[in-house]
Amino acid sequence: MRTGFTYKGIHSSAYGITVKTQDRPIIPAAKTKTYSALYMDGTYDFSEANPYERRFYEERVFTEVLQITAENLSELQKSIGKIAVWLLGGGDLIFDDTPNVRWTARCDGSISFAPERRGKSAVVTVQFKVSAFAYSRISTLDGALIGDPLPLESNIPLDMPSFYTHTFAAAPGVTSNDVTITVPNFGDRPFRPVITITAADEDLVVPDMYFSTGGSSVVFDCGSRELSVKARDSSGAHPSIAVDFDLQKVTVDGGEGTVMDISGEFFEMSGENPCLTVTARIVNNTEDDIDCTVTVDFTPQAVWDLDFDSVEWED
Repeated sequence: MRTGFTYKGIHSSAYGITVKTQDRPIIPAAKTKTYSALYMDGTYDFSEANPYERRFYEERVFTEVLQITAENLSELQKSIGKIAVWLLGGGDLIFDDTPNVRWTARCDGSISFAPERRGKSAVVTVQFKVSAFAYSRISTLDGALIGDPLPLESNIPLDMPSFYTHTFAAAPGVTSNDVTITVPNFGDRPFRPVITITAADEDLVVPDMYFSTGGSSVVFDCGSRELSVKARDSSGAHPSIAVDFDLQKVTVDGGEGTVMDISGEFFEMSGENPCLTVTARIVNNTEDDIDCTVTVDFTPQAVWDLDFDSVEWED
């Protein structure tokens, strides 16, 4: 199959290359952990014995054959030198036939070079070691941008960030306020988002009103998994809190606020439209409600490509 690709922001056509795919595995190899007991048939498979209760996968290897032509041997060697510099190292790899996704790739192994036609052409075989799964070129809070390679009829809302941004009001006093969020997943792999809760600036007129005392906390609940974050002291107002479920860390006020106590477990979300319940228990010293905004930020992943037509966007 002949197709071009973009690597590290440069398309293969920039070097006059004709590309032929030799091997692109459509699924990655699974990581396995097995044990074979002496007096039993078969083996025990512990591949899913982890906090996420699923299998994990190895990187893939994509093999591409590059056909290069030149007027003479000298020009051919110059082209080979430029291509070698381009291929060296790692970056995003985007194929023309799947323009909605990118692979994190690198050229680790040797690159085969075979001159032909008395030095007027050459065949270069390149092996890219790529991520186990592809990443969407669109993140949930950025949405589709001008210049993104998306067909006009794609089932992608222009206001995509609004589907991942929700608001609720926290009443004065010690309260429990729930907001249940349906999170559209236009990928087909589990994801670990960054969830940020922010209080409106106009509400922060006095200290100790948001995630600031021992009674203030926020709980994230998804299915049977739950994570609770709670302020340790009352050293001042904290208008924002960001929970990174991938890096498993909590950031308060962009890293400047009070350290939080964390209980429960960091989890990942799966399925097309998983539900997330956010419960905020807030102490504030004002007579007005505090408007809070919840955002869910992640980059969907795909086994091979994205199918936007299958996504059911909620109103």
